[in-house]
Amino acid sequence: MKFMYLMVMMIFLASTTLSLLISFPLYFPMVNNVFAESNVIISSQCGPEEGININIDANGFSPNSNVSWVMFDPQLNPLHNGYFATNSTGGFNEDTFAEPSMPGEHTIVFFDDSNLNYRMDSEKNTYPVPIANNCPLEEH
Repeated sequence: MKFMYLMVMMIFLASTTLSLLISFPLYFPMVNNVFAESNVIISSQCGPEEGININIDANGFSPNSNVSWVMFDPQLNPLHNGYFATNSTGGFNEDTFAEPSMPGEHTIVFFDDSNLNYRMDSEKNTYPVPIANNCPLEEH
């Protein structure tokens, strides 16, 4: 009798486990993120005059589209903006220049902007990157 009880319990547990494994995706759908995670590497140095020379190596944005950027000062006031065209893999490698501003940690925010209206495309990538400005301001 004990043996029969154990067999019934094992069959019940096995069928319940199999049922849960089969129906798991129905109750807990897998998240499928369509967009790759963006990655931006910034190299900067003080320019020959006032300002900052900046090299941007980015990928993970929408392919064959546009990425806008806005640079903010340490108090989060917008300073500069622009855009870059992305290649077939959603990347770009560009050099740019930022006008002189107060020293400190600035932030450059990159975002997919296919129509170049300086507004983030909905459900697309946004990537903030800190950048230190250690370039002295010349006194005039």
